[in-house]
Amino acid sequence: GVHPTGWPMEILGDRDGATMVFIPGGEFLMGRDDGSAAERPAHRVSLPPYYLDQHEVTLRQYRLYLTEATRRGDRPHPLPKEIEKLCPSEEHPVVLVTAREALAFAQWAGKRLPSEAQWEFAARTPDGRLHPWGPDPARWDRPRAWKQLDRVMEHPRDLSPYGVFDLAGNAWEWTGDWFDAKYYQQFRETAAYNPLGPVSSKTRPPQVTIKGSSKDWDASWREGVRIDARMNTLGFRCVLNLSGATGAGGN
Repeated sequence: GVHPTGWPMEILGDRDGATMVFIPGGEFLMGRDDGSAAERPAHRVSLPPYYLDQHEVTLRQYRLYLTEATRRGDRPHPLPKEIEKLCPSEEHPVVLVTAREALAFAQWAGKRLPSEAQWEFAARTPDGRLHPWGPDPARWDRPRAWKQLDRVMEHPRDLSPYGVFDLAGNAWEWTGDWFDAKYYQQFRETAAYNPLGPVSSKTRPPQVTIKGSSKDWDASWREGVRIDARMNTLGFRCVLNLSGATGAGGN
């Protein structure tokens, strides 16, 4: 279908083969006053429209990138051997990739890593819901534990109104924003338009904001992870900006 603005509701990446869904943009409530210190205060954010991957980048897609990057003479870091145990199928979200490696994949695919605001808006929508499905607690069709990795889109209840899967569970996800636990404080009395995170990281080594798969499946959760970290439960998805905006940290 086509959105009233004229943009297709879904597009297909010509390199990674990923379905991307249209996020119309708008204003929403980002953060949470009754969450952790890093989630406070809740504040108004406005975003222009964009496209977001329907699901996390899979092992199959990442292996395609490694093959093509090697063929053109690049030297991407190979996936660690543990990936076979963590991702028993090609349709599991790829993990054990650093933020720089995730960004390199996104650039190869003609995309970027989503800003923290883009990621959270896709889950919370203008009505400010805490979970992608709404205010109610999670009720899964099959057993699902915190940080449990399953094939993408295996849990149909973990779906936002825009058609984006696995924003509550599955892998943690890199964003394109540097992390600052106090970054939201500047928006206490004012709304933000298309915020792209701090201009630099205050920590050494630098930390990047990650989202998703909180203990309570909350979309407002945020944390900082070292830019060079490889974690068993940390993957990513990509965004296609329609406004030409770029983020901090090379996004």
